Amino acid sequence: DKFANMGSRPIDPKELLKGLDCFLGKDGEVKSHEGITKIFNLMKDAQKMVSRCIYLNILLQTRAQDILSKFIKVGGYKLLNTWLTSSKASSNVPLLQQILLTLQHLPLTVDHLKQNNTAKLVKQLSKTSDDEELRRLASILVSDWMGVIRSQSSSQPTEREKKKRKEENRNKAPSIQEKPQETKSEVKPEEAPEKKKEKPKSLRTTAPSHAKFRSTGLEMETPSLIPVKKNINTAVAPDKYSFKPIPLKRQM
Repeated sequence: DKFANMGSRPIDPKELLKGLDCFLGKDGEVKSHEGITKIFNLMKDAQKMVSRCIYLNILLQTRAQDILSKFIKVGGYKLLNTWLTSSKASSNVPLLQQILLTLQHLPLTVDHLKQNNTAKLVKQLSKTSDDEELRRLASILVSDWMGVIRSQSSSQPTEREKKKRKEENRNKAPSIQEKPQETKSEVKPEEAPEKKKEKPKSLRTTAPSHAKFRSTGLEMETPSLIPVKKNINTAVAPDKYSFKPIPLKRQM
C-alpha cells in the first residue's frame, strides 16, 4: 500500500528505503533472491526519477553475482533497456548516468547484449551526447562490452562456427575413414603377398638346402668313417696275424 500511494504524491527516499529495509543489508545491498525479485517488481511500477535512482543505487550496492544474475534472469536487463530508451529520449542526463553505471555493474554476457538494442543506444550516447561525463561513461561501457564479446567469442564458438565445424567434421569424417581404408587395402595386399612370397622362397632356398647339406654331410661322414675303420682293422689284423704265425712257424 505504501508503494502504491507513492505514485500519486512526492516520494520520500527515507520512506521508500524503510519499506525495503527487510530486503536490504547493512550497506543497502539486496540480501537474497527473493528480495531482488521483489525489488524488480517494484521497479516495474516506478515512474518517477527519484524512485528509479534509489533502486539503481540499491543495485550498485549489491555485489553478490548470483543475486545480480537473478535480477537479469527475472527481466531486470530488459527493464533497464526501457528506462534507457525513455531517459535518452528525454535527455535525462543524471538518470542516464545512473543507468550506465548500473549496466556496467551487472554481469552481462554476449547473449544478454543480443537480447535488445541497449548496446547500440550506449554506443550512440558515447558519440552524440552533449554531456562530456555521459560520453565518457558510455565509451567506457562500450569498451568493457567489447572486451566481454572478444573474450567470450574466443573461448566459446558462435553458432555459425559450431555449424561450420559440424559440417567440416562431417566432410572430414568420411575422408578420414576412406584414407585409412585405402592405405590398409593398399598396404595389406602389397605387403602380405610379398611376405608370403618371400617366406616360401626363403624356405625353399634355405630350409631345404640346409636340410640337404646337413643331411648329406652327416650321411657322407658316417659311412666314410666306418669303412676307414674297417679297412684299418682289416689291414692291421692280417699283418699282425701274418707276422705272429711266421715267427711261430720258424721257432717250431
